[in-house]
Amino acid sequence: MTAFQRDYWDQPATRVVFGVDLRGPLDRGALEAAVRELARLHPILRTTYAERDGAVHQVISDEPRAPIETIACSPLRLTTIGELIEGTFDLVRGPCWRLLVLSDGSDPAHHVLVFDMHHIGWDALSSPIALAHLGRLYAGQAVPAESVRYIDLARELDEYARTPAGAADHAYWRELLAGAPPTQLPFDGGAGSGPSRMRAARGMAPAPSFARTLAALAQLLHDTTGQRDVCIEIPIAQRRHDPRLAEALGPFVHNILVRSRGADQPRLDEALQHARARATDAAPPGTRRVAINYLKAQPLGFGHRVDFGPALRAMGFSPALATTSHYDLFVYIRGDSVAVFANEAACAQATCDRLLASYLALL
Repeated sequence: MTAFQRDYWDQPATRVVFGVDLRGPLDRGALEAAVRELARLHPILRTTYAERDGAVHQVISDEPRAPIETIACSPLRLTTIGELIEGTFDLVRGPCWRLLVLSDGSDPAHHVLVFDMHHIGWDALSSPIALAHLGRLYAGQAVPAESVRYIDLARELDEYARTPAGAADHAYWRELLAGAPPTQLPFDGGAGSGPSRMRAARGMAPAPSFARTLAALAQLLHDTTGQRDVCIEIPIAQRRHDPRLAEALGPFVHNILVRSRGADQPRLDEALQHARARATDAAPPGTRRVAINYLKAQPLGFGHRVDFGPALRAMGFSPALATTSHYDLFVYIRGDSVAVFANEAACAQATCDRLLASYLALL
């Protein structure tokens, strides 16, 4: 397993949800065949997890499954979909994902397909790839198999960690994060232990740069807590730097931590040079409470066209649903959309709204 996957091993309810609105006659047999073929082509959809010798390992099944559930849902709207996305995944027995086919019965030519994926096997950039491949397979078009499996990348990272370069990278993170204090947050109560449900506040900002979003979050923490030494976790998309991953599915992400100490700031470009190392392994307790996820473009959203052949009009969407997280404060940016997620047990909605307003002002 990768360090990213280890973070989600004990969080069976943490998920990524996305889908497509279909207008036109739906061939259920063709859909099931397409889903099964999608799982055959992408091993991460056949992956479960097992503990062995004190460690958790990925296990890839040879048999592709099509975990499709048909649900009568009236009315078809995102709030209704949100009520259906509950429960946990069995990461040992699998599958670690499912496809919901929703219909309200009033229009036989209207369905909503919802992918419900556990985060241990998924990143945001996998969603549009999966939808595009499913559409092509449903339409009878060919989709090539992945050139590299996620488990192979995990092994590469394990091997790299044992090299002198990997050891040097890990030493960099130990030195950078040495003595970092627990991150305090301007919440209404203490955060609970373990994964928590998140509440959200959402707004818009004119396509801020990543440097601006990171600096604004650091300043927000400095201003609201009075703490001058804070850590912010950042997921870095590995697929942007590896052409083998252009059409692959999986959580191709490295997590790094940036430590902000007022005027004494680390160089982000220097930190990125050590991104292949497991930076989070060197994090002192209590520092991994805040994260920021930045996507310059909107890889999947309302109006995202998906090709399901000439008989179906398909538009992709990524509904904003409540999730669980091991972070207490999480800033999520896609294009000009900005969302602040906060620990539901420790942060009132009014506080979450104020944090968003302050963050947008800083941007």
